[in-house]
Amino acid sequence: MNVRTRFGAWAVVGAVWLGSASMALGQSVVVPPAFAGAAGNFAPATLTLAAPDSRTLSWVYSSGLLSGIPVGSRIWGIAFRQSSGGADAPAAARTFPRYDIEIAASLNAPSVFSATFANNTAPDAVTVRSGALTIPAGFFPGGAVPNDFSAPIVFTEPYVYGGTDLVITVRLQGGSGGSIVTLDSLTTGAAGFGSTVQFTWANSDTAAAGTVTGGASGAPITKIFFTPPQPESFVYGPRPLADTDANNFWGASGPLADGPFTAQVVVGPSELGAVPPGSEVVGLSYRMNVGQAAWPPAAVNFAQYDIRLSTSVNPPGSLSATFNSNEGADARLVRSGALPLTAGFVPAATAPAGFWSPPIGFGAPFVYKGGSLLTTIRHSGNGATFARLDSFTNASMAGRAQGIYNTLSNVAASANLTNGMTPVRFQVRPAIMALDGTVATPGNGGGSPGGWTGLTDDGGTAQQLIIAAAQLKGIPPGSTITGMSMRARTPQAAFPAGGDAYFGRFDVTMATATNPPPSASTTFASNMGADAKAVRSGPLTVAAGAYSTTLPAGSAVPDFGPVISFFDPFVYTGGDLAILVRHGGWNRADGLVDAVQGQVLPNGLLYRFIVSGNADAASGTADFFNVPIIRLHFTPSQVISAARADVNAGGSTSLPLGINATTYQIVLSGTELGAQSIRPGTLLNGMAFRANQAAAGLAADTSFAQYDVSLASSPNGPASMSTTFASNISAGTEVVVRSGPLSVPALQLPTLGLATAANPPVYFIRFDRPFRYAGGDLTLTIRHSGAGASILPLDAAFSAGDGRGTAFQAVSASGVAAAVGTLQPPAMLRFGFTLPAYCVGDVDRNGSTAANDLTRVLVAFGKSVGQPGYDVDADIDGNGTVAANDLTLLLVDFGCVTGS
Repeated sequence: MNVRTRFGAWAVVGAVWLGSASMALGQSVVVPPAFAGAAGNFAPATLTLAAPDSRTLSWVYSSGLLSGIPVGSRIWGIAFRQSSGGADAPAAARTFPRYDIEIAASLNAPSVFSATFANNTAPDAVTVRSGALTIPAGFFPGGAVPNDFSAPIVFTEPYVYGGTDLVITVRLQGGSGGSIVTLDSLTTGAAGFGSTVQFTWANSDTAAAGTVTGGASGAPITKIFFTPPQPESFVYGPRPLADTDANNFWGASGPLADGPFTAQVVVGPSELGAVPPGSEVVGLSYRMNVGQAAWPPAAVNFAQYDIRLSTSVNPPGSLSATFNSNEGADARLVRSGALPLTAGFVPAATAPAGFWSPPIGFGAPFVYKGGSLLTTIRHSGNGATFARLDSFTNASMAGRAQGIYNTLSNVAASANLTNGMTPVRFQVRPAIMALDGTVATPGNGGGSPGGWTGLTDDGGTAQQLIIAAAQLKGIPPGSTITGMSMRARTPQAAFPAGGDAYFGRFDVTMATATNPPPSASTTFASNMGADAKAVRSGPLTVAAGAYSTTLPAGSAVPDFGPVISFFDPFVYTGGDLAILVRHGGWNRADGLVDAVQGQVLPNGLLYRFIVSGNADAASGTADFFNVPIIRLHFTPSQVISAARADVNAGGSTSLPLGINATTYQIVLSGTELGAQSIRPGTLLNGMAFRANQAAAGLAADTSFAQYDVSLASSPNGPASMSTTFASNISAGTEVVVRSGPLSVPALQLPTLGLATAANPPVYFIRFDRPFRYAGGDLTLTIRHSGAGASILPLDAAFSAGDGRGTAFQAVSASGVAAAVGTLQPPAMLRFGFTLPAYCVGDVDRNGSTAANDLTRVLVAFGKSVGQPGYDVDADIDGNGTVAANDLTLLLVDFGCVTGS
């Protein structure tokens, strides 16, 4: 029997919810960026945002200044700083009866900014705050050049950034109390003023028009706070070394060496089973070998650090000694240029493995298309010091991964095939193609050039896509679907053309489908299950040319357009999926979205598309010729308890993120974990809490000097959890997965204010080291120093109906070193994870390919989606029919044991 592991390298793991590893949650940018550390050239006493008189103030920034804000980000606050020097201000609190802020895409570039406020404001305008505002004494720091920014003015309604020029308008009534604060600003003569920045003002809070800035006024330098749109996940290579040191020095110094270096590493498709084709690789991290100190000892700089990714021509074990011979036609340079690294960039390493470094972010993502993944690293060296990184030999990773390198040059053409490489943790934006087989192949909808205009046109429409579960096998049940994206059909010009496009309304509702695609109703509501959720609503801005029709090198399809982010993610519980889009059309010419013809699959077995030309229609007609190719973005994760996965539990606790130093421990049921997606061999990589329904929201950044998290197997289930912390930890199983300070940014625990629906778990606490789940009951221990300030209550389970005592239970005590505590309500908890690389033929999902799997395939043989006896798990290749290829795949895989 051929028993071999598939518990290998680089599978997906859930990380953050609306953030990015390369961009911290609660992220902010200073605009214009050139003035982040430099003072402006103007400080107008008569035009400031803390003036004694009523004002309307409006300023615009070009999109080029806002490149640090990813498209789809939710802007939730702004801040200003007072002009250089001076004392903290105001001296006493100052109150404005009215302080309204509106944000919109700008219809006019800075060079042609209109004096009439409405003429600059696009239809996507959002009044992000309104009403009175009190600025406390000392709100604006002083004494420096430039001064520090104030705390953010937090919005009550976020603005979703569409990648366009941005106009900010403030209408304020004269304040009282305190002193006038003069803000750091820009005016004529400042770099970019009049071309990338412009300002208009009026002496009234109700004015329709003002004066485009001259020598007496200026645009305030602004700090913009936002939450990035798309979750990113972790991918390990090779995955057996994700949480265990390889303890080998071959090639260990190369990726961060003092001299020039070229290397390649390839990972086979059997190790990438949990990375759905269509996902984007966006960064990578390294770690030190166990016993090594943090590196570098002082800041270093690589003059050149280039990274390329491609589908590999050669699988592991068969790499050519010539680097170029291994790269596929889709090779993409994902980062290039200088790489400065701060002291201690890669943390010190202790057993069982080192903590991962912060990510080296990619400027351009690489779309994983399936098959073997190849990474090429070329750098010039830092000229100072090398890192002793953990690494593996090729022999130890036979069939899984292979690394080759040349330590003499960053332009080397060939390498030594007997080497190895360092384990790498990649970042991935997990996504799945809702229409299988279209990752690298254009659609054929409506002929050539074909394509569908309904999602990007100037007319109102209602459109529903029903997707069979066979197409969604890459999304673990319990995961959150966080957005969708489309791509342009070629050939055509990039669109929207003629300028930015605005939907006054772009609403998306998702649900488990009540009818499979072959029998879908033409009445929209009849296809939507009881879990139907409005995942986004309101206006949508699409930047001009956002849908590129340029074909990247080696690609037959263009890159996907911007992610349409969901404000309230949908919890996918398995089964068929229904997506309903209603929009009123945009203000530009139609663009062709890539599409397929539904009749290419028998009777629309895998998907059904229903369309109406009326945005509010109750029903439509089936379209078999133009089914849009969409990509669903998701975070692999699971909530405990499943009974309240998307429903407010109703209880409350602040202990996991509390004011005072605390030890908080939760025991989680192995039955509960295994009933969803977390099976033995899964790597747990982060956790998220969610706000209680009655919470008001976290209005300011909150920091913990120490926030340590460990995971371990538990000898006790939830019903028998001990109040002695150590008694709930099985000997030799505890792993500290994170340690050190923690900052919880403002607005990262949002409250939606819905009657029963759960608040989204936006803030995700990442683990620096993954934990390999061995099955059975699990213990999570948190020891934190306390926030020292108010923190909002978290959703928690009070009763058995919420899962308390069955799915999970909690104990807590004061202090970070407590030994004994008392029972407490367990906080609702969502784990991000990496599934083990699977056995392809493991139909019954028990971790091996064996006789029972063969029986399942034979029983369902010849059956298709919608027919009695069809078995979605037996449909191994996911094409909608259990046929000869599925049997072949199983027989080749027979005897595989996951994780052995």
